[in-house]
Amino acid sequence: MCIGSLLVQTFAARQSAAVPGVTITLSAQGQEPTVFTTDDRGIAPVQSLPAPDPALSLDENNTLQPYSLWNIKAEKTGYQTVV
Repeated sequence: MCIGSLLVQTFAARQSAAVPGVTITLSAQGQEPTVFTTDDRGIAPVQSLPAPDPALSLDENNTLQPYSLWNIKAEKTGYQTVV
């Protein structure tokens, strides 16, 4: 198993203004959900995520899923929740 990284940045639609204080919930099948919040620049801490070996995607005989799937939910009062 390898490690991937996820960086979440939140901005208002059609604007370049950061949205601070957004609650981010990150989840995947078989994983405990992780909850974190964006800072005053709209940036959340980088998350390290388990991921399959990239070599799986290059092997034409591979029968395993060569990628991982994660669900991300962003919520803040006054804004539409995005999943």
